[in-house]
Amino acid sequence: MPTLLPRSEPTVTPLRYAEAAAAVLVAAALSWVFRADLTATRLLLYWVASLFIAWRSGFWPTLVSALLGVVLANYTVTHPVGQFTLPTGPELLSALVYVSVSSVLGATFDRLRH
Repeated sequence: MPTLLPRSEPTVTPLRYAEAAAAVLVAAALSWVFRADLTATRLLLYWVASLFIAWRSGFWPTLVSALLGVVLANYTVTHPVGQFTLPTGPELLSALVYVSVSSVLGATFDRLRH
C-alpha cells in the first residue's frame, strides 16, 4: 500500500538537519536585518531557505526547518518585532500555507531523486 509520507532515506543524516537549521538561522538573521523592508513579504527569506533545504535534503529536514522557520519568523518579522506573540488568524493561515508548500517541495525533491 503506498504511503503519502516519503520514506526516510539513508542519505538523510544528522548533517542534513544541521544544514537545514543553519539555513533557517541565516534566513532569520537576514529577516531581522531587513525587517523594515519585509513587512509585506515577511516569510520571503524563509521560503528561499525552504526551497534550498528541499532541494538539498528532502522532506523531513524541510518539514523540521519550516516549523522552526515559523517560530523564528514570529520573533524576527511579526509585530511586535523582537517578541514571541500568539499569531493572529491571518498569520496562522500564512504559516500553514508555508509549512504545507515547503513539505510538498521536500516530498517532490525526494521523489525526483528516485
